[in-house]
Amino acid sequence: MQLLSIQYLRAIAVLLVVYCHAIDFQMKIGVSRQQNFYYLQNFGAIGVDMFFVISGFIIVFIAQNAAGSESAIYFLKKRFVRIIPSYYFASFIVLIIAILTNQHVYWAVIKTITILPIFDRGTEFWSALLFVGWTLSFECFFYIIYATLIYFSISRKTIFLIMIFGMLTLVGVLFRINEAHFNFYTNPLVWEFCFGVIIALIYKTAKVKSSFAFLILTLGIVGFLINLFSGYGRVSEATDILAGKYCWQRVFYWGVPSALLAFGALFIEKSSANGIFKNGMLTLLGNGSFSIYLVHPIFFMILELSVKKQNAWQQINPDLLVIILTIIASLLGIAYYKTVELFLIKKFNKIILK
Repeated sequence: MQLLSIQYLRAIAVLLVVYCHAIDFQMKIGVSRQQNFYYLQNFGAIGVDMFFVISGFIIVFIAQNAAGSESAIYFLKKRFVRIIPSYYFASFIVLIIAILTNQHVYWAVIKTITILPIFDRGTEFWSALLFVGWTLSFECFFYIIYATLIYFSISRKTIFLIMIFGMLTLVGVLFRINEAHFNFYTNPLVWEFCFGVIIALIYKTAKVKSSFAFLILTLGIVGFLINLFSGYGRVSEATDILAGKYCWQRVFYWGVPSALLAFGALFIEKSSANGIFKNGMLTLLGNGSFSIYLVHPIFFMILELSVKKQNAWQQINPDLLVIILTIIASLLGIAYYKTVELFLIKKFNKIILK
C-alpha cells in the first residue's frame, strides 16, 4: 500500500534539501535575493527532519507486528537492500572523484563503510564521502534499535522505543560529555523518529476527522513560516548538531512542525473518501527521493571543481541559477533512481532475500 501523502512529503523534503545546497553553491559565485530573503538560506535543511519523522512512521507502519529473530533479521535485510547498495555505489563515485583530484579521504572511506560512529576519535564525528551521510548514521541507529525490539518480540515497541531514546537523551542531559560517540548516541535528534512512530500508532488505532487533520497541517505550515521569517539560530548546522549543540532546539523548531505536517497530510488522505489528488511528478520525486538525496551532493561537488571558471557562471542570474541547479540535481537523482537504485534493489533482493 503506497501512501501518496508520504510520497509527496518525501518529494517536498528532498527538494528543500537540494534547494538549500543550491543556494550554498550559488553563494560562492554571486549574490541572490533568495540567500538574503529572511532566513531562507539554510531553511531547506529542515527536509532532513521531515525525513526522520517519515522514517519513524514508515517503520512502524510496515513492521509493528513483526516479532522474533527471523523477523528481525528479515527487517534488517530489507533495510540493507533499500539503503546500503545505493549509498555505497554513490559513495564510490565520490571516491573516484576524490582520487582523481588528489584528496585524502582515508577516514571518510572508513566512516562510509561503517556508517555508525565506531572508529571516530575525540570530539570529531567523522564525515563520510557523501557529506549527507551523517543522516544515514541516525537512520541506521534507529533501525538497529527497532530491530532489537523485534528480535525480543516486544509487543509494545513504541513505548519501549520511546523509553530507550528517552534514557539515552537523559544521559546526555545529565552528563554532558563532549565526545563523538557520546554526542551521537545520546543525541535528541532521535526524538524526530519517535514523532513518526507515535503518528503511526495513532494512524493505526484512531480515527481523526479531516477538519482536525487540516488544523494540524495548518499548524505545521505556520511552524515552517515562523522558522522562515523569525529564524532558527544555528540548528541548521550539521557540525553543531553532531557536536551535541542546539539539538533540543532543532527538535522543537524543526522536528515539531515536521511532525505536524506529516500528521495532517496522512490523516487528510486517510479521512478523504477518494484519497487525495494524484500528482505523477510528486509521486516520482517521492519514489526517487533517496536517489536525489544521494546524487545531488555529487552534482554540486563536480560543480565545485569548475567554480574557478566564474565568468561562465556569472553570466546567469543568481536567482535563476538556484532554480536551474535545483532542477538539474533533481533530474540527475531521478535518472540515478531509474537506472541504478531500482537495479541494485532488484539484484540484492535476489541475493539477500531469496
